[in-house]
Amino acid sequence: MTCPLHWLDTEGMTCALHWVDTEGMTCARHWVDTEGMTCPLHWVSRKCFSDWQTSAKSGKMATNAMSLYMVLMLSIWDQISAQGVCLDERMDLVIIVDSSSTLGEENFELVLGLAETIVDDIDIDSGNVHVGFMTFGTSSEIRFELNEYDTKVSVIDAIYSVEYSGGGSNTADALSAARSKVFSTRSDRPDAQNVIILITDGYSDINADRTVREAELTRQNGIKIYAVGVGLQDTSELDLIASQPLDIFRHTAEDWYEPVELKTRMFPAARCDGELPPLVEETNLDRPLILDSDEQDLVFLLHFSNDMYQAEFKKILNFMTSLIERADIDSGLVRVGAALYRESGVVIFDLKAYRTKKEVVEAIEKIPFNFKSNRANLGAGINVVRDQMLADSAGDRQGIPNGVVVITDSNSNINVDGIDESSNELKDAGATIFTIGIGLENPNEIVSVASNQEFSYILNDVAQLPALTTRLQDRVPSLSKLDLKPVLEETIGSLGFPTGSKLKSSESADVVILFHAGHKLKSKEFNKGLKLFISRLFEKAQVDSGSARGAVINYGAAVKEVFGLNKYNKKSLLRKAIQKWKPKPFRNSKADLTAALRLLRTKTLSKTGGARMSEGIPTAVVIVTDMASTSDSNAASQEINNLKNMGVTMFTVGVAKADNNELLSMVSQPQDTYHQSAKSYFDLVKGDSHVHKITNEIRALQKKSARPPATRAPVTTRAPVIIPSTTAALNVDHTKHLIIVFQSSSSTSPKDFKTLVKFLHSLTTYTGISRDTDLSVVSFGKFSQILVNSTDITTADNFILTFDKKLRSKMADLGGAFLTILKYVLKKGSHFQNTHIIVIMDKTVDKKGIDYTITAKKLRERGVVIHGISITDKPHPDLEQVVTYSDSKAFLHMVKSYAELEKGPILQSVVSSLQYGE
Repeated sequence: MTCPLHWLDTEGMTCALHWVDTEGMTCARHWVDTEGMTCPLHWVSRKCFSDWQTSAKSGKMATNAMSLYMVLMLSIWDQISAQGVCLDERMDLVIIVDSSSTLGEENFELVLGLAETIVDDIDIDSGNVHVGFMTFGTSSEIRFELNEYDTKVSVIDAIYSVEYSGGGSNTADALSAARSKVFSTRSDRPDAQNVIILITDGYSDINADRTVREAELTRQNGIKIYAVGVGLQDTSELDLIASQPLDIFRHTAEDWYEPVELKTRMFPAARCDGELPPLVEETNLDRPLILDSDEQDLVFLLHFSNDMYQAEFKKILNFMTSLIERADIDSGLVRVGAALYRESGVVIFDLKAYRTKKEVVEAIEKIPFNFKSNRANLGAGINVVRDQMLADSAGDRQGIPNGVVVITDSNSNINVDGIDESSNELKDAGATIFTIGIGLENPNEIVSVASNQEFSYILNDVAQLPALTTRLQDRVPSLSKLDLKPVLEETIGSLGFPTGSKLKSSESADVVILFHAGHKLKSKEFNKGLKLFISRLFEKAQVDSGSARGAVINYGAAVKEVFGLNKYNKKSLLRKAIQKWKPKPFRNSKADLTAALRLLRTKTLSKTGGARMSEGIPTAVVIVTDMASTSDSNAASQEINNLKNMGVTMFTVGVAKADNNELLSMVSQPQDTYHQSAKSYFDLVKGDSHVHKITNEIRALQKKSARPPATRAPVTTRAPVIIPSTTAALNVDHTKHLIIVFQSSSSTSPKDFKTLVKFLHSLTTYTGISRDTDLSVVSFGKFSQILVNSTDITTADNFILTFDKKLRSKMADLGGAFLTILKYVLKKGSHFQNTHIIVIMDKTVDKKGIDYTITAKKLRERGVVIHGISITDKPHPDLEQVVTYSDSKAFLHMVKSYAELEKGPILQSVVSSLQYGE
């Protein structure tokens, strides 16, 4: 009688329930008693643990690693068992096993043996424990569901029937599928603890950027994750997957050369004595003092990249002021400071600088927008907080908890290797770190900086910040000390984005259709019903002017963005794309609505996806379906809440066997406005009532009131951006027609051209120019091009941002541009006293072109006021000859470079000159 390798035997050589062999017999799966040495029914021979050395040599896992891995798993489960896996405990357990090529087929067989060991001692037969099993390689696969087998023998047989698949390592897909498909209402029990044990031998190499986020979402759904790694040199990804604390929920084979007892709270379920220990995140184990104190020294650590726009910047400042809205600053319980990091860290104001809430709010609101930088050294920022902010000389108080809130919209690109050391030193000094990442390519960085994974928040957009305010205030007592009516109403702007009513009044909107077509849907009903309904929604949409943008997502067992918001800039092309759809690729018997909503939030409604929420453009989502969702309803509800928090207005259309109660729970309020139902897709297109019920709520989908048609600007596929507002609103009224003329020079760099476009957008959007103004835009080089022609400024400013530098020329025919205006822009017989032309040039006029002095004179004689902006460090004689003069003063503005266009004085100077003649 021998014990398995590395098992700790007692004097009697008893090895718990796991004997290795007897009398030459190969190892049974599980021996049932130590004296009789009898095998249970259905045992299947397996190689002895002592033989594993031979069988593991050809695999990736080292011999010791595999044998230690077995000991590891047995020890883990023994510890779990010791913490309450008793007859009166209920648990839904999903085992997820790596089946990638790096593991190898031989080692995969050994891992199945480990999976058997996991379920060997748990109570399956009584129904207390349900077990599901998954594997993952290039994609994940559910091998059996939680409610599929109800005996231990059948579960083990099912495990050994699983075949090796190979491929890559897509951990993200496995976690997502476990959360949304296995732990679902069909098989998941609400009164049972949900647990995942993830077994892997390496890093994710497919969808690696999603892995941490999927783990975070899984934990947020109340699912505990044990992460087990074999032969890993770097456990950073494993650390971010596992629940907290890591010494309980994350294990590697290397940790078990000398097996030690696991901590007593490894598994937060009912103990055998019936007591319920607190959840791990609420235990007093390393609990930060900040979670129990009414006092705090709080430091904001900020980074703003050059990709951040002023509207987003303002929302971050609003978030900061709203976060401290209920903090008791005036009595001294809370102190607030702020720092930022670029290439290095810098203190904005320290903890002793301000002692009243009003002063702190004013200081936050004065943080300059020009602090932006693409250089990001998070480690240096953390060091500044530790050494310069949390110091006695800076106002830090002994015995008062320190809180640090890191907010960034980009990953570090300087001294990245030093981040962990810096953050660990700050934590060791007693600070509690919260991190907020906005649109990050790699969220792992800031997740690892946070004091706890639960203290890290990964956002797609600043629109999600308002919802985060309450979560942090509820978590940290010092941020919610005052239960008074908000006292910052005058200084805190409204957060989030407008919904419903804004769609009805705004001329612009982004509209996304999510549709499901059942597998039994006839081709005729698909073509003449569903497809026609979606097409009719865009029948009168203002797509060509840039006011309306449309996108479509189809969902079934899988989800697909059929086309995104920046795909089509012409209504005819958009509707033609819909008409080309064939039924077969879209029909499906499954309806994974959760995955569709997640794709919508993370891709379609992102900046790169063409969404304009950052500009304040309202967004509508229309869900059209003929069956109930087959995904986890809780996860779908969470996604719906995320979208509503972002300001999205939800419409739903239920057809045939759709669950209208489910759809009613998703729509915006009032329900009768945003939800409708029909017996078939044919009914949706009988008359106009169903289409109009939606389009009547979205002005951008309605026929535009009569106005001069716009000449559509060239549209790129990039998402529009929000432009910095460089000055307060200026009172410019009654300007009826503004014509902007800019030079499209080959010498203008792409960066300078982008700055010019931003300037034009700021001029037409943020300066207070009357919304009744008509706008025209003309570019010129060798030839002239009308980009916008006599269009309402509220419509035109939305697609100024889409101007692209395609027509570049060494020649500058300003006279030709003026002639184009005379012939095609100015209306014959009109009065031009309220017409202003702004000419923007960075080089002299080409003498080979039309005489610009003659055409300029004709314009001035008709009452047109001509302004000039010269972008050069030298005098510009050409502009001096064409601009209007008033009392010997030329309406000519001089800047040395394009960069100066971003500064407030030049914008204010231009707007002031536009008041001439009013």
